[in-house]
Parts: sequence; C-alpha cells; structure tokens
Amino acid sequence: MKANYSLFNKQNSLLKFFLTLICLTISTIMNLQNLIILIFLTLLYLLISYDILILWLKTILMLTPFFTSIFLFGIIFGIPFMTQFVIFLRILYVILLSVYLVSTTTIKDFLIDTNFLPRTLLFYNIRYFFSATIHFIPIFFEQYKTITPQKNDLIDSIISAIISSYKKIRIVEHATVQQLKFSNPRKFDIQSNLYLMTYIIISNLILILKVGR
Repeated sequence: MKANYSLFNKQNSLLKFFLTLICLTISTIMNLQNLIILIFLTLLYLLISYDILILWLKTILMLTPFFTSIFLFGIIFGIPFMTQFVIFLRILYVILLSVYLVSTTTIKDFLIDTNFLPRTLLFYNIRYFFSATIHFIPIFFEQYKTITPQKNDLIDSIISAIISSYKKIRIVEHATVQQLKFSNPRKFDIQSNLYLMTYIIISNLILILKVGR
C-alpha cells in the first residue's frame, strides 16, 4: 500500500500538472457518456492507491452541503436533471484530479521539478504562485472544517474560511520563500512516470476513437 502510494509521489510534478490540465480541459467539452468513460479510466489509474480514493470520498462528503445547494438551485430555476447530473460529475472529476495532484505532490517536489526553469522574474513568480497555492489549500480546508459546524450557510462558511486563512498568509509567504531558496534536483523515476504517461496516452486514444465514431 505504501509502495503503491509512493509510485504517485515519485512522478514528475510537471507531468502531473500536464495530465490534470489535459483531463480538465477535455472533460468540459465531452458528453455524458465520454465523461463517464474518462472518470472510469482515471479511477482505474488511481486504483493502486486506496488512500487517494478514500480522501476523494471524504472530500465529497465534506462538500455535501455544496452539492445539495446546487441541486436545490437547479430545482428552483427549472434546470433539467441531466444537465445538473453532468455538472455534478464534472465537479466530482475536478475534485478527484485535485486530490490526486495535491496529495501526491509536495511543494518540495514541485520546486525540484521546476528547478531547470530560467532564473528570471517571470518564472520565479510562476513557481512562487504555485508553491504558495499548494501551501494555502490545506490551510483553507483546515479552517473550513473548523468553521462549518458553527455556521449553517455554505457561502458564509467559505467566506469565513478564506478570511481566516488569509490571516495566515505571512506563514505561507515565509515558507514559500524559504523553499524557493533550497531546491536540489532529483532523479527522474522511469517506472512511475512511465505509468503516468501510459495513462495519458491510453485515455486520450480511447476518447479519440470514441469521439471519432
């Protein structure tokens, strides 16, 4: 179990970002049948690590009030059920990819994998932004879990969590700057990255053949 999970940890973070970007893009333009196929392929890809799938399910349960609000708005404004269902699946897929990316990519890994980029202000700001974002996300979810039981309104909970998280922005800034200073290269792991690239190729081929029919 631990070895399987480490397989994803060894993957190059830029390849994982590339995978996430591709899958998120194509998921927004495909129909329901192809979206289900894409989700199924991704679940198969992640099946070797139950930790990721369990964390995904926990995140979905935590966001149950959000999904309930979406369906209620859909009923109020007369949005067809199938349209709501497709939106629901797309959100679930976004959460799945986000959990995969965040839970298997440390800030240190990201900085190491992007260490080859030119030492310009532009690339420094790009690395700083992504590093700070990765730092900020866990803080936000921690604040959200703390505040949610105290409030009944979902939007109010989210706003309060953002405000509480922003108060810790100095901690994020300091941690990000420190890690940007120290990022030594790591070896490119062939096995884990080959598994990632195989998934990218197979999923895209299947979807291309499916759409081409």
